[in-house]
Amino acid sequence: MFRAPTWRWATIGLMVTFVLALLMFSWKHPTPAAAAHEFRIHGRASGLVPGVRTTMNVRIRNPLPSAIEVSRIRARAGTATQGCLGRNVAIRGFRGTRRVPAGGRIRIPIRIRLRRTAPDACQAARFPVVFTGEAVAA
Repeated sequence: MFRAPTWRWATIGLMVTFVLALLMFSWKHPTPAAAAHEFRIHGRASGLVPGVRTTMNVRIRNPLPSAIEVSRIRARAGTATQGCLGRNVAIRGFRGTRRVPAGGRIRIPIRIRLRRTAPDACQAARFPVVFTGEAVAA
């Protein structure tokens, strides 16, 4: 029975580890398309009254050199003050198709309301709003 020296197995193990490490660090991970093609979304939620629906004009800015088509906007309200949480605000997003020219801006109205169960401290409060959106090249 023939036995290979232990150092030979250790050398082979190190070589395999080195090759795997080299492959792992040289692998090119694709960058998300969203990072390469950003557009700006901005809007403010203020002056809300419990149970009353109103419209928030959301501004879309396209800094790209080509037109885009916005297909979806989602919005979530954050906490305005202590005791006045974002979950007291209902925001209906946008779904459809709106074209934004290269370097241009548009406004998209979306529905927003302060829930009837919101505490009095929420009336006329200013809520921070976090937006996400989807768009494709036009």
